[in-house]
Amino acid sequence: MPFTSASFLYFFLPLTLMLYFAVPRCLKNPVLGLAGLVFFFWGEPRCWALLPAAALAGYGHGLWIEKARGRRWQTVPLLSALAVHAGLLFLVRYTDILRTNANSFFRAEPALRFLLPLGVGVFTLQVLSYCLDLYRGRAVVQRSFSDFAAYVCLFPVLIAGPIVPYRQIEGQLRQRGHSWAGAAAGIRTFVIGLAKKVILGNTLAQVGYICARLEQPTVLFHWLAAAAFVLQIYYDLSGYSDMALGLLRTLGFQVPRNFNYPLAARSITGFWQRWFISLGTWVRDYIYAPLAGRTAGGAREAAALLAAGVLLGMWHGPGWNMLAWGLVFAGLILLERLFLGRVLNRLPRCAGHVYVLLVLVVNFTLFRAPGLQGGLASLRGMLGLAGLPWSSPETIFYLRSFSFTLVLAALGAVPLLPRLAAAVRRSRAGERALSLLEPVLLIALFLLATGCLIDGYFSPYAFFKL
Repeated sequence: MPFTSASFLYFFLPLTLMLYFAVPRCLKNPVLGLAGLVFFFWGEPRCWALLPAAALAGYGHGLWIEKARGRRWQTVPLLSALAVHAGLLFLVRYTDILRTNANSFFRAEPALRFLLPLGVGVFTLQVLSYCLDLYRGRAVVQRSFSDFAAYVCLFPVLIAGPIVPYRQIEGQLRQRGHSWAGAAAGIRTFVIGLAKKVILGNTLAQVGYICARLEQPTVLFHWLAAAAFVLQIYYDLSGYSDMALGLLRTLGFQVPRNFNYPLAARSITGFWQRWFISLGTWVRDYIYAPLAGRTAGGAREAAALLAAGVLLGMWHGPGWNMLAWGLVFAGLILLERLFLGRVLNRLPRCAGHVYVLLVLVVNFTLFRAPGLQGGLASLRGMLGLAGLPWSSPETIFYLRSFSFTLVLAALGAVPLLPRLAAAVRRSRAGERALSLLEPVLLIALFLLATGCLIDGYFSPYAFFKL
């Protein structure tokens, strides 16, 4: 059930919020767990047992890890948790591609496709964070199954995160505050995220669909489609993250932001410190840091970076193109640590921005392709190596048609508007004017976004199967 569907906005969400705020404090977590199960069943009715099974397995492994603490076999429950939950993630991600490769090798008939359940990458990493933190002594075992189920089944994060480590909201599961100010801030964040996804993300997605239907694409149109996809995926993912953060704030949870204007970064290292921050933090804490150890530099750190890149690519989806996408980022971060970062610091700021944008446009071309061969074919088209014309009247027409959206999206991807708002708020008159205008603008954005959903172009979420 996407956040941008009418069934969510006008049925599921109002009923859930009314029930959540109507029940006493002791029943709020059970209501959240039940709402998450309904949300998951609505989106994945054929895989309805997967989410409750993950919650039960994580809860049981937590009790087992606590019981085994200090004993010789204390690593056994942790290894069991890793095998169950990481194995589940590998199963749903890679069953199809392994089966397809096997069928191709043995020249067998293709089998039925394996279902890829909604949000499996998100709640699997959250359960793993609980087990790992509990084993390391960074968290206290959760003995209330309803509280643990509320954490695993938290519906705002089920689609696309943010990935919330258990220790981050451990105390908030027991006690959290609710206020009108918090609810208002949450609604504001949700509406902004909805507008980012529907108004900008969906419009930018049209460029890719047009490119796929063109009989004679051009080099310029390949670049146009690649740049539009980078902006689209930013607005898709950050829009859904904002909606999730807004819902969490309304429900009383305080979770750090997941995006911090990543397209304004001056290095790929800086980009990953701003892009999908919760995922980057999870990979750093649970993959990179244990592999790299305490010693900086050397072959061990390089191997840890490459392993993190491989796992990032594998987490986003099956295919050699995803693996290459993750390895490109890991390789560039490694080069920046060796020497490229010092070079970028000596260059003008604009040079770093151009470098990051070029890397993103090229690397996300691999990401959006159906496979590695398709990604390489698109890159050849962008470099003028596919025998395509550089431009055409049709390309110029589409470039003019989408120029306003592209410029608006580019301006919204940098912290220009927040800085202007902060400058206006420095005066008492500006603060008063913004306080009066903000509710009007939010209502207008919500009406425009819902109007686009009813009458306009619909684009599925680019990361819908995380």
